[in-house]
Amino acid sequence: MTPLDLAWQRFALYDLNAARQQKHFKRLKNAAIVLGVVSTILTLTFTGLKEVFTDFEISWLGLALRLLVIVVPIATSLLLAADTRFKPGSKWTLLRAGSEEIKRAIFYYRARPDIPDDRSPVPATHEARLDQQVETVSRRLMRTDVNEAALHPYTGPIPPKMYGAAADDDGISKLSPERYITIRLGDQINFFQLKTNQLEKRLRRFQIWILVYGGMGAFLAAVGAVLWIPIAVTVVAGLTAYLEYQQVEQTLKHYNQVSTDLANVQSWWMALPDDEQKDRKKVNTLVDFTETILATESTGWVQQMQNALAKLREGEDGDEDDTAKNQLMTRVPTGQNGAESASSATVHGNTRPPAGQQDDGTASTTAGAQDDATPGNP
Repeated sequence: MTPLDLAWQRFALYDLNAARQQKHFKRLKNAAIVLGVVSTILTLTFTGLKEVFTDFEISWLGLALRLLVIVVPIATSLLLAADTRFKPGSKWTLLRAGSEEIKRAIFYYRARPDIPDDRSPVPATHEARLDQQVETVSRRLMRTDVNEAALHPYTGPIPPKMYGAAADDDGISKLSPERYITIRLGDQINFFQLKTNQLEKRLRRFQIWILVYGGMGAFLAAVGAVLWIPIAVTVVAGLTAYLEYQQVEQTLKHYNQVSTDLANVQSWWMALPDDEQKDRKKVNTLVDFTETILATESTGWVQQMQNALAKLREGEDGDEDDTAKNQLMTRVPTGQNGAESASSATVHGNTRPPAGQQDDGTASTTAGAQDDATPGNP
């Protein structure tokens, strides 16, 4: 295999495992949020029925509800502990960043092979330079949380299957400026524009639901149904936690900025006279600007996700106390307000999108490895 084939192999490996870790991360966070809402509903239902029916606590339904009120918060704590212990969010972010960095090295190699790497001594050949960049990324990645997980092997084609404008690209041949704009610059612009529309719709939908449940809480307070207010509050907290760990609003802002920057580069190139578009220095500038913008987007996304994960872990530290409170509420005598036991801990939840790995990130990645909120996957 050539150094380029090996680079694609490493990219596909990291891309595949980034999608796998993202899937684990989202499952844990979504389950914790749902169980948080369920825990609150169960606790309030148990408290309300206990006040209405004298013998409810010793009935089979009462015993079953009491058991669920105890078990559900414990299950939520276990999910949060698993997230903290196995760190799927951190591994997803690091693997995604690594795969995107290798992809940028590949496009540098294919679109402007004569450019030296200012970050390290210039190797004797372009192939050696590419190999050195891949080695640097891999070595750095294995010094992070990623080395605590086994990487599932990639067994698909090399180069991996791509999407969008790069679907018919062989992944190997050198790229002319026109071809580079089509499968890299233009494809990324299309990706980010598509994702911003999707993210805006998702953000608006969740914000509407937050307003609806917030209004419901105010209505319950006005009619004196104080016991059930925590349900509306918990749903609002759950929806907010979902938006927070998905980083929907922040990702929307980043994608709009990157889309605009890439479109400006495209406009600059199209405005050049034909003779200047043939100038190798101008071609290098085109590739430099494009890859720098994508690198900046990727770096910003990684930092954004790391900050979100750190904030979530801080919130989860206090969740254990809330879980204990939920369990104690099952022993509160009839007549005391059990609404306080709404498990707030369960509604905390943490996505570059630069390639993205779909949802959700950079344009065109391997099949089945598209992340939500990650840069660049179409």
